[in-house]
Amino acid sequence: MAITMVEGWRISGRVRALSLIALMLLTPLSTVAAFIISDDRTDSLPLRMRDSHWQSVSPDGVFEFELSPSSGLLHTRLGSFDPLEVGRLVAPGELMHSRLEVDRLAIVQLFVNDAGLMEKICQTNGCIVLEPIPDAAWRVRVSADANGSLDHINADSRVRWAGPEVAALRLHEGLMGKWSKLPTTLDLVALPAPDLSSGELQILAQDLGRLSVEEVTCGITLCRIVGLSAIEAGGQQQQLLTMLFDGRLLFVEPMNPLRLMNAQASSDIGLTTILLSDNLGLNGSGETFAVLDTGLDSDHPDFSDRILSVRTSFSYDQSGADSNSGHGTHVTGTLISDGGSYAGGQGLVPQSTVHMYALEYDLSGMIAKTGSTYDILRDASIAGARIGVNAWGSSVDLGQYNLESRSLDTFAIDYPAFLAVFAVGDDPVQGSSSVAPPSTAKNVLSIGASDGSSVANFSALGPALDGRIKPDLVAPGVGICSTRAEEATSPSGVACGTGVHANGDPLYMAVSGTSPATAVGAASAGLMRQFLRTETGISGGVTSDLVKAALINGGKDLGSPDIPNPSEGWGQIDLENSMYPMAGAVVRNSWYDNTQELEPGFGFIYTFDLDSSFGVDITLVWLDPSGSSASPQSTARLVNDLDLQLIAPDGTIWLGNNFASGQSITGGSKDSVNNVERIRLLPGSQTQTGQWSVMIGNDGGGKQGFALITTANGSITPSSDLTTYSDSILPSQESPLVLEEITIQLSWVNQASLDSGQYRIIFEDITSGTILLDTNHSNLEGGKIFAQSIYHTFTTTGQHEMRLSIDTNFEVVEINDEINGINNNIHTQVVNVSALGLRLVPLHSDGSEPVGQEQITAAAIHQFDVNNETGLNIPIKLKHEGTSEEEVKLTVTNVQRYDPQQPNRLFSTEDSWTRIIVEGSQFTMPAQGEENDSIILTLALEDTSADLAANPPRFARAGTFVVDLTVRYLNQPLVSHSLRFTINVGKVDAVSVVVAGVGNLQAEPGGIASFSISVRNTGNTVAQHRLTCGSGHGWPVELGPSQSSTIDFEPLDILEFLPMQVRLRIPPVTNGSPLAGEVDLITCTVTSNNDPTFSHSEYANVTVSELKDFSTELFDLQGNPVGTGASALPITVDTGATVNVSMSITNIGNTEIPLSVKLQSANTEWGMYLVYDGEIEYDKVTFNLLPGQSTTVQVTAIIPLSTSDGSQNAFSLTTRLDEVGTNQFITNGTNFLVGKLLGLSLESSGEKVQATVGAWSQYSLWLNNTGNGALNLNWSTVEPPPGWQFGIDSAPKSIDKLVSSEVSFGVIAPNLTAVGDIEQSIRVRVIGTYYNDSVEVFIDLELTVVPTLHFGLEFAPESNVHDLTRDSQGQFVIIISNLGNSPGGGNLTAIIVDGDGVEDPKWSLQYDGSFDELQPGEETSVTISVTPTADAGSGLRTVEITILGQADEGVTVTNSELLSLGVTAESSTSAFDLSSIVSTEVFFSIVVLIPIILFVVVRRMRSSAKIYDDEGESLVAPGVYTSQENISERRAAALMEDVEKEDDAISGDISQSEIQAALVQSIGDMPPPGPAPLPTGLPPAGLPPDGLPPAVLPPAEIPPAEAFSFSPANTTVQNITVNIHDSIVQGGVTGSEQSDSEPMPEAGQQGVVIAGMPPVPPTGLPPGWSWEQWRHYGAEWLQHHSGK
Repeated sequence: MAITMVEGWRISGRVRALSLIALMLLTPLSTVAAFIISDDRTDSLPLRMRDSHWQSVSPDGVFEFELSPSSGLLHTRLGSFDPLEVGRLVAPGELMHSRLEVDRLAIVQLFVNDAGLMEKICQTNGCIVLEPIPDAAWRVRVSADANGSLDHINADSRVRWAGPEVAALRLHEGLMGKWSKLPTTLDLVALPAPDLSSGELQILAQDLGRLSVEEVTCGITLCRIVGLSAIEAGGQQQQLLTMLFDGRLLFVEPMNPLRLMNAQASSDIGLTTILLSDNLGLNGSGETFAVLDTGLDSDHPDFSDRILSVRTSFSYDQSGADSNSGHGTHVTGTLISDGGSYAGGQGLVPQSTVHMYALEYDLSGMIAKTGSTYDILRDASIAGARIGVNAWGSSVDLGQYNLESRSLDTFAIDYPAFLAVFAVGDDPVQGSSSVAPPSTAKNVLSIGASDGSSVANFSALGPALDGRIKPDLVAPGVGICSTRAEEATSPSGVACGTGVHANGDPLYMAVSGTSPATAVGAASAGLMRQFLRTETGISGGVTSDLVKAALINGGKDLGSPDIPNPSEGWGQIDLENSMYPMAGAVVRNSWYDNTQELEPGFGFIYTFDLDSSFGVDITLVWLDPSGSSASPQSTARLVNDLDLQLIAPDGTIWLGNNFASGQSITGGSKDSVNNVERIRLLPGSQTQTGQWSVMIGNDGGGKQGFALITTANGSITPSSDLTTYSDSILPSQESPLVLEEITIQLSWVNQASLDSGQYRIIFEDITSGTILLDTNHSNLEGGKIFAQSIYHTFTTTGQHEMRLSIDTNFEVVEINDEINGINNNIHTQVVNVSALGLRLVPLHSDGSEPVGQEQITAAAIHQFDVNNETGLNIPIKLKHEGTSEEEVKLTVTNVQRYDPQQPNRLFSTEDSWTRIIVEGSQFTMPAQGEENDSIILTLALEDTSADLAANPPRFARAGTFVVDLTVRYLNQPLVSHSLRFTINVGKVDAVSVVVAGVGNLQAEPGGIASFSISVRNTGNTVAQHRLTCGSGHGWPVELGPSQSSTIDFEPLDILEFLPMQVRLRIPPVTNGSPLAGEVDLITCTVTSNNDPTFSHSEYANVTVSELKDFSTELFDLQGNPVGTGASALPITVDTGATVNVSMSITNIGNTEIPLSVKLQSANTEWGMYLVYDGEIEYDKVTFNLLPGQSTTVQVTAIIPLSTSDGSQNAFSLTTRLDEVGTNQFITNGTNFLVGKLLGLSLESSGEKVQATVGAWSQYSLWLNNTGNGALNLNWSTVEPPPGWQFGIDSAPKSIDKLVSSEVSFGVIAPNLTAVGDIEQSIRVRVIGTYYNDSVEVFIDLELTVVPTLHFGLEFAPESNVHDLTRDSQGQFVIIISNLGNSPGGGNLTAIIVDGDGVEDPKWSLQYDGSFDELQPGEETSVTISVTPTADAGSGLRTVEITILGQADEGVTVTNSELLSLGVTAESSTSAFDLSSIVSTEVFFSIVVLIPIILFVVVRRMRSSAKIYDDEGESLVAPGVYTSQENISERRAAALMEDVEKEDDAISGDISQSEIQAALVQSIGDMPPPGPAPLPTGLPPAGLPPDGLPPAVLPPAEIPPAEAFSFSPANTTVQNITVNIHDSIVQGGVTGSEQSDSEPMPEAGQQGVVIAGMPPVPPTGLPPGWSWEQWRHYGAEWLQHHSGK
């Protein structure tokens, strides 16, 4: 069905689960609270599977039912008319002719609608009944003597009219209306006559193919004529006339296009599960559906293995895909989706199975089947399906009962266990009678759509045009969320649920329409069928009419009580009420019967003891034969008219389908239109209790089975009801002769279920006043017939009134007798006794005449030699006892079947019999006493269906048969005599078993070997057989559609055969078994249900064929499977590693196989090779594996050191069956993925660090990056021992992969530290970071102090050398201390320099610099005299003092610190000299104030500036050792850094500790470890490593304001951070280069404004910057350069 999308705004976020449908189907909304919350119910029905209150019931008895008389009208497509009147038909003249002598088609109308009577008439007159025509008429095919046959039929007093059928009655009125202007091309369907054999149908199709037609197919119920065309004028009419005058076709109508049912909806609903706590096992298990639809996405993940087949043999293309709307997939999902991807999409019957019949023509998206629906459903039934889902219908002929509808009714009769479910169609206009055929068929379940509380506004309305109630039921069909086909190009739904297909499309879609409603209805039928199978213990099988009756019986009246109505039919499906009916908290009982058949004119009665206050629901459904094709659409298509009645204890009667306000009312008339009848009394509407009777009568038509369900609160009432009926008095002669002894059979029935007990009967001749029989009977069981025969001779001619009276003493308490109900205990019949004239006497086999009535009776019974004969000759003597010569005529009835269970009813025979009086049928008889007043005759009977010469022989059908021979005066027909002969044909139990397909029977392990066993019934009666098969190895054997090794064949008629597939499932290979060539013997035994002694066995050998198969599994480094194909997981490896992965190969076949494994890799620069059995192969290894054997192949890969993080190398291993002519292989593979290998090592020489006192000792470490990525480095050290100084010189901020870097550090021991090892070590730690990952390494350095001579210098406190008078001497004292750990002496040197550091010769120094050896801790002093010459300048000069120490060998002598002292001379008069202007005190004050002022200025400048370290600058820790050449520069730098923290006077001496503190502050804190910055490289700042932006500033100086670095806070632990430059890895650009991924302006471009980027300076980007760097760091550059 094409399905219209639900509006997206209605679906989004609001698709509900099937729990709502479950409530709709299982719980009446009006009683949800009472059913679920009620304490009463909780006490009696806890949350478990509720006990079933279903019982089978049989009728209490049979009663005679008065047939309705015929109206006298024939209802045809040309109108209704009385055939006894002429001139009523109007049609084109050429259509008003008949060809009786050719096609032998006629119409026969009776006075009553009795199909059984029509069959009898045809048996007598040699005609064949073809189909009914309302009213009380039948289309027949008369015998070869057509006119004579019609005359005989018309002469029958039971026939109202018989005449030939004109061609106009076989043509659709639509074609007749266009007769003069028929289209040049027509698509037609035609009804073939039912008396055609399969071979005759093939000939008919060939004959139709000779017309100008494109395609013709003929099945049992339909012929399809596609593309009937004509060019010449009148050509089309001629072709139609050819068809209409062909007696093999009974009706022709246009072929209608089919459409899928869909609609827009205004509300939504989803699907989950129909299961409630009542029955947790109700899931469709054991049920098989046939879905006739567009196709199927058979690999949808929600279907698993529940799709049995996708069949395309009835479609115009062979595609099973659901490639257009996805309609078939949605319908199927509503049934069987397991909801594995979305619980809300679970189907209603998830454990059932499906055969999909794909009917969509993919190019057009239309349903276009090649056969009839009958043919498709028959195929489905043979395949094991029992419910057909048909969410489609015709787009024209709405409401009509067309040939497709008729075909489905025929199918239901032929396959009564199969229920076809059809959508009524979508009609947004909702016009009256808009149900789409073939949903108009009587025997299908027609489903409309609801939204759960009301009928959907698109669901087509009924009734059918003949007035039948349609739809039958409605089901939820709005917003149904179900599976969506992946290949659907135009899905007719909106996405719902969760999950997507591989192509990204959703797994589910929600649609509205009668299509999803039909799927819900079919699923409900499947659940109801499962319930009836498993919960009720039903015997005789679940029939479709019983399933339909159960669903209708529990239907919920939507909205105001008004069922039945054209929108919802009998209401919405409510499985809860159907399976577990309740009245409030009271459980009601359900009684069912589907085992009875009713003859016309008879009825069944069921009695119950009921409390009507809890309501009564009764539903009667029967599978009615296909209706007339010739009748007008307004005429009822009902053939067999059953009627339903309910009788209350007070005698009140309710008739079926007589409703008002949703329940039954009294009065009204019986329903002669529907084959569904209901009686419904709502709870509380009645109060009567006691015995209630349900009666079903057959008001006309033929013998009819039915399904009856009665639901109420009560029990079955045992009762008795003796009754007579029309054949209760049956004389052996219809008109016995006077004084002739005859037998009179008397019979009556107990039509109730309770045994009667003793009773009295009286049989009397009222006319003669004679009691012929007066006797007592002890008992008559319920439902049984009693028959008794007496001999009697009438002594007078004329009419004798005979009366039979039962229970004349009123001993039996009955439902109906003279006291209760209707008196049915008396029957009267008039017997016409003829005068002597003619007599027929049966002769013994030797020709002798019997004596007495007993011998006469015995002589009339013949035994048929079934094994040797196909016919028999019956000898008869005809006697004339009249007084004058008369012309006499003999007639013989058809052979009829006699049923001892119904002794008063005769039935037509399945076999064809001929009967002929050999000597003739008309004679002139002389008067009695004259010669030849008697004649010996032979009645020859031949079963023409029997053929003993055939192979196998066809025996005459077993049974008891009768034939009546009547002789009468030709001129006085009332003078007659009849004789009945009984023929007993014995049973022959025979069967032939044929095995096919057992030659060279073999299959692979895991496969199926199949053959067939055909059982043919070669006996002479219907027989049933059982087939049981077993495997010698105990392997599973499955038969037919089942999974069982035992199956019962369907009952087989004579010579009917049924093939049964036998499947042996060979188990999969396990450890190499079963081996190739192993043989299993299957034994199949056929037994007979008719003959316990019969047993026949057949044998078949199945050879296990070679299975050359293998499996492979690739494992990663840890031994875990990596998966296959696109899902294979990469194997992570490390740079420089040698890795081994393995692949296992297993022979999962059953024979030895040669295999090869070939290695291929994408990057051949990697070293990769195979290792097998200890041998190395670089390309391929080969080996053999025995069955079940496994082996392992190893792949070794050497990962080059040069590979970077993220590098990949794909490799594959192709395992191939190494045999010529085969192409069987498996490819495994994945990628070696180089991971983030972070490797870092810190190494030393291994020697202890030799420290000196008072001076830096240099030591080297080696840092190695052993990983595959460049690292940012964070350096730190722990606090050194007290007094010790430690620093790292030029610590690298980053290190590239596989690079080693030498790192220098220095250490100073505290003054006076003794020689020897130091207990505490110094730890150096470095953390390398790579994005979010890091690696840490450290080394502990052990310390030892070497012998050291180290002098300290300081001024004596009283030193004062300022304002010296020229040529006069000043003095100051130097104190020299031995701060080392070894004794020694030395020499002191001093010079005086000007402000430029140049020695000033105009100043002289006098001192004795040598001093003797000092022990550690000792001190001495040196006095220095300073004298300015006469021309010495008056500016500040500096005295610089150093010491050169002297010590023994092995002692390290360190250079002392440079000690400086400022000196000044007094003012000079020859030049500007401040001292000459001001006094000495003032001058001195100025000299002191100037440094202070400079200090303040410098400090303010520093406080307003941000200091940036230059990338690449040597970063110095406290007291780091550097070369002597740059010590002054570093001191100056340290001093400048320290200006911010210290307040010392600039003229003061700078101690070592002050310098150290300043250096510590110059390094500061490092930010915490973290990922590298986003840009590819830092902005230019110093000398970068290779590949960074060009340098701007020299590294040896403190960066100027343009430099870019970070100013960390103070800390005592060194932390150094360097950004990794990864422009190459990241694809970044340097300088003015532009990234490929992001267009940028040219470097230097002015006035550029880019979203998300700082504004570019007017001069453009700073030199060396990239746009990426500017995006991230530009704001800081601007802040720095703006001074903010």
